[in-house]
Amino acid sequence: MLYKEFYNSIGLQEYQPLTKNQRVKFNRFVFKNIFKPAIDNCKVIIELTELELAFIENFIKDKVVVKQQESNGFDNKHRLKRELTGACIEFALLKYFKKQTEFDDSIVKSSKKKNYPDLLPLGILCDVKGSIINNVPLVFKDKRSYTYQDGKNKGKQYKCCNLIGITNHKTVWILGIATPEILKEYVDDNLIMFSENTSKTGFYGVNQLIQLPKKWNDFKKICKLNNFELT
Repeated sequence: MLYKEFYNSIGLQEYQPLTKNQRVKFNRFVFKNIFKPAIDNCKVIIELTELELAFIENFIKDKVVVKQQESNGFDNKHRLKRELTGACIEFALLKYFKKQTEFDDSIVKSSKKKNYPDLLPLGILCDVKGSIINNVPLVFKDKRSYTYQDGKNKGKQYKCCNLIGITNHKTVWILGIATPEILKEYVDDNLIMFSENTSKTGFYGVNQLIQLPKKWNDFKKICKLNNFELT
């Protein structure tokens, strides 16, 4: 398996802890050898216009100001770039389905009030995850779950699909849909390059993704069939 070649090259077993320098090299190796071929063969490529980018950037700048007030000093240096990456991918996904006018540009002061999958307001239990080009995407660890906030399932926990994308903040490559099972199996903490993250891990299972369908309702069905409630 290509993924294991890096560990073999430095004489370590898979998932053994790596040094900071090794993590950076590992991240680059996985992106070059696993993600780059997927990007080259990607069937869903969305170009964002200057007006769309300006709208997204202005929204993110306002959001970052609020987030800095909420958690002053917590990774604020990289927050804008990280938030912009996620917003570009989410907007591009909606644009693909001609639903970009439904992009959620609301800002809440407390993150606890918006602790749900990105696409839930549109009726789809799916989160959007991705990265800037040349970096491996981070996803929530398997122990992380969501809780229904209302309705007949209020209080029940569930795990949901993730839409995986890569962007350079102009072009967005939507690589596909990761089911909870894929998110559990194809991850490695060593893919986090610069710091420990207690809630996220690195994702490398791009070759296991479900291709994004052409219709919104089909996308919704795929997510519904693959999500599951926790007993």
